[in-house]
This record gives sequence, C-alpha cells and structure tokens, in this order.
Amino acid sequence: MDEFLLRIHLITVLAILGFKLAVLLAGVFITWMGFKLMVLGITGEFKFSASFRGVKSGLASASPGLLFLLLGVFLLAIALFKDKPFETGGANIPERQKPTAAPIKLPDSPP
Repeated sequence: MDEFLLRIHLITVLAILGFKLAVLLAGVFITWMGFKLMVLGITGEFKFSASFRGVKSGLASASPGLLFLLLGVFLLAIALFKDKPFETGGANIPERQKPTAAPIKLPDSPP
C-alpha cells in the first residue's frame, strides 16, 4: 500500500475511533450523573415528550436523574451500535503526476 494512502487510512480510523470514544465517554458521564441524582433523591417537575416515525414517547413528573439516566443509555447505544463504514481504497485520489520532461544534466565541475 502506498504510504500516502496508509496515512489517509490511519487518519480516517483515528477520527472514527475518536468519535466513538467521545460519545461513549459522554454517555457514561451522563448515565453516572443520572444515577447520582437518583441516589441523592433530587426531584423536579418537567414534561418530556418525543415522537419518531409515528411512535410517541413521554416522560412527565419523573426525577431528573431518570431523565439523565435514559439519555445516557441512549448515547451509549449510539456509541456501541452506530456503524461508521468507510473506505480508503484510493479510488477518488488522483494519480501522482510523473515528470514528462527529461531530467536536467548538471556539469561534473563548476565553470
């Protein structure tokens, strides 16, 4: 494999790994915050509702810890199950141009 394509491949893999790790760490942190809020017994009044493709969901007058816990689990599911396919085969990278002129011949000794 060409060194240039190897570098492109490595950059792509590291970017995807960074994305997955960032979402995973955010999910763990938010889940932990939700757990701590639930253990401390912090309560609050709110209404949360969502709909996606005809499916509706609602959460009303629950503890904020439960909301954070559910959001954290959602982020963890995205981090674990969201596929990020990629291809770095070099199909879209143009060929490097080869020199078309003859190389310049330098004299053996200075004038």
